[in-house]
Amino acid sequence: MLVKFRAECQIDVDRLLVVLPKTCLMSYKVNPSIVIYKGKTILVPDVECTMDVVYLTLSDLKDIMAHVADSHVMQQTLTLEPDFTGVRDYEDYYNHKERHLFLHRSLIELMADYMIQTGISPKSTTLEEFNKWSILQTLGPVEII
Repeated sequence: MLVKFRAECQIDVDRLLVVLPKTCLMSYKVNPSIVIYKGKTILVPDVECTMDVVYLTLSDLKDIMAHVADSHVMQQTLTLEPDFTGVRDYEDYYNHKERHLFLHRSLIELMADYMIQTGISPKSTTLEEFNKWSILQTLGPVEII
């Protein structure tokens, strides 16, 4: 299934790629958003992403996106590629309140950032090393309960 969505920035897509099951992703492409303003071309942080996914429905994908903090733009614009307009669907988003509970950084997102920035899996590091990195990012230490 070929899908397309907008994201506020590249890091949102990177975080999604960390939590998306690898067996479901066939390919993806990220393009920068370009705005023409008063005849000038301006690059903005927003990106458009096209993904070829298998074994997932659009609803499944939105549920996975919900595990990325501040993913509302991705969730609101996700659609089949031929139907993509980039316009946000507020009605669907607010009818599924369980999908926008992750407005703050979750542990899974911290782990995604750690992998993106260090290239090291949190599974192959100690909690102490992870907490040093987390504190350097001004995120505070992680507690295992």
